[in-house]
Amino acid sequence: MNQLKLRGFKFPRVSFSLFLGVKYLKARSREKMIPLITAISIFGVAIGVMALIVVLSVMGGFDRDLKKRILGVYPSIDVRIKGDVLPDYKEKGRDIEEVPNVVAAAPYVSGQIMAKIGNRIFGVILRGIDPEKEEKVSLYKEYLEKETYNLDPEKHPYSLVIGSEFARQFGVEVGDEIELVSPIAIPTPLGMASNNRKFLITGIFDSGMFEYDLNLVYCPLAAAQKMFGIGDSATGMAVKVRNLRDVFKVKKALREKLGSSFSVRTWIDINRNLFRALLTEKWVMFWILFLIVTVAAFNIASTLIMVVMEKTKEIGIIKALGATRWDVMKVFFIQGGTIGAFGTVIGFIGGMLLTYQLNTISNFIAKTTGFELFPKDIYYLDKIPTEVNYPEAGLVCAGAVLLSIIASLYPAWRASRLDPSEAIRYE
Repeated sequence: MNQLKLRGFKFPRVSFSLFLGVKYLKARSREKMIPLITAISIFGVAIGVMALIVVLSVMGGFDRDLKKRILGVYPSIDVRIKGDVLPDYKEKGRDIEEVPNVVAAAPYVSGQIMAKIGNRIFGVILRGIDPEKEEKVSLYKEYLEKETYNLDPEKHPYSLVIGSEFARQFGVEVGDEIELVSPIAIPTPLGMASNNRKFLITGIFDSGMFEYDLNLVYCPLAAAQKMFGIGDSATGMAVKVRNLRDVFKVKKALREKLGSSFSVRTWIDINRNLFRALLTEKWVMFWILFLIVTVAAFNIASTLIMVVMEKTKEIGIIKALGATRWDVMKVFFIQGGTIGAFGTVIGFIGGMLLTYQLNTISNFIAKTTGFELFPKDIYYLDKIPTEVNYPEAGLVCAGAVLLSIIASLYPAWRASRLDPSEAIRYE
């Protein structure tokens, strides 16, 4: 196409294929089904892209929040002696802190115990800690509710910090007493007797993770040692690493320093199956939802095939005027890519809006229907986590447009193969 001049201004040269591709999209069709199928194709691509962005954002947010909650309650590295307790935990703590990239080490005593509240008995995990040292290896203190207090071994030797879900389900609060019953019996002059003691609730923590807030309780280290009958020993050492990327290097260094009698596990080792299941679920959901975009691409192919059938005469004429096969193919590539691009843009905008309003929508549905889309007792977290990964969203959008262009390949090839004389013989 020649350049046009208007009062000294030169209009840029317009691609012949681009001109026809856009024209065919805007032109009225004699076949009324073509615009409808085009709209369905755009809608299909939009739905697929939107679903993929929302699902990937939720899975990414779930993975992020789960890791954050786990590291908030439990340490970067857990050190235990195989099949036994640590009698010299203070000395071992100093040895561990000498390892490069280790920030701090804190002893703990952990085990299952029974909580008795009135006539109700409930199993919990009792974790005995040194509050000052624990604050250096976890987010324990940050999770304490402001109106509650930390553990105070000197003032209350048998103080207890419980989770917010535990407090809610059993109707207890700060100042109440709970009886804990240990599975370890203690010797008395009359024989073995059950080891049970009343603990005073001095604090409530809220980690935002349902499982921890319901089943985990904290007490002073000395109190847990007495409940489990292990004397002045610890179950293990909680270790915080300066940089999580170096966690496996620190693990190797700790194994070399402590010896083979110690078990050294990172937070990834402890939760390996959980993270593997999350990754598998994320990619399975990705490929299942990507099928929606694939179906929409087939609709694009069928739309362009109908356009080729309707525009047979026009294609024959432009080929007779000198258009090459590649020129004709580009016309339909542009059509397919434009349809895919429109659907992708709509899907991207819809996906972003839905992602950022997901909790608002979930709360509205729960209030109006009573149905919870995200039950806390199933998904561990107290709200739907979302995190938009823009590189992933970009790949989804690029993949949708590319798939739309690939779907245009066969119709474009058919159009380029038309014989001009046959196409206009009966016109």
